[in-house]
Amino acid sequence: MSQAVKPADQQDERDSSALADTLRRLDPLVPRQDVRHGRPTEAQWTNLGALVDEGLLVDVLERLADHFQAGSGLFTERPGSPMAAHALIARAALPAAALGAAVFGLRRLPLPRLGDLAVRWPDGGARVDAVAIADAELLVLPNDELAGRDGVRVVPDLQAMHKELLAGVYDIYRPLVELTSRLGHRGLRALWQVVSDRVATGHVRAGRVLGRQAMAKAEVEQLMASADKPLLQQPVWLDVEHDGVEHVFKQLSVCCLAYKTPVRPEAYCATCPLLGPGESVELLRSRMTTSA
Repeated sequence: MSQAVKPADQQDERDSSALADTLRRLDPLVPRQDVRHGRPTEAQWTNLGALVDEGLLVDVLERLADHFQAGSGLFTERPGSPMAAHALIARAALPAAALGAAVFGLRRLPLPRLGDLAVRWPDGGARVDAVAIADAELLVLPNDELAGRDGVRVVPDLQAMHKELLAGVYDIYRPLVELTSRLGHRGLRALWQVVSDRVATGHVRAGRVLGRQAMAKAEVEQLMASADKPLLQQPVWLDVEHDGVEHVFKQLSVCCLAYKTPVRPEAYCATCPLLGPGESVELLRSRMTTSA
């Protein structure tokens, strides 16, 4: 029987591979989620490759719908099905945010397969608190200290790395997005925009940690301008001043539909595209003040 993955700060100390080094350095750039190297086996972890199975995916979608009290079964006329599909991809795409953070913060790009990705849902659906990458090809720039190492591919410049990021994310998530769209009755474009948002917010959050938010905004705009459909988008920025400090947030590209559920009736996310930018800024500032 395989052993459960150790916490990142324990396992990576014993693993000198280029990928483990990258994930160890990436972890502090991804707020609210641990980034780990390994293949977890605990019950709270979900391997994303395993979800590309119709029976299992239906079960997961139904459990998410029940979690949000969005319908007693998956196939209903209530918003449980599309909302659950959106929620699933939003959680499954968190590794894509980590890839975006790696490109911006480290100038490195791990490219795993879907089956090498896992996420941990400790409370049954509300949020993901950890991401694990078991194996991946690692892309670096020519001046990176890892250039020439086994399992490392050198790309000529940042533009080439951006191209690899967009193509890689599409290839990784395509089977899961397409199956989730079909079973969950949520449009392909909407689900792909969720994935695209994750890539963009990975850059923004890493930029916030590093104190380079303006640079992160500019890079996201450059990245998304070079994207093909269905990842193409035009970012809308929300600049929030709080206690004399400017904070940058990205408006979501599509609504998650949670406001239609009994859990959050008429309650919009602060970055929801159904709100005007001014409303979003005030809501974000209010929440930052409350949590301070």
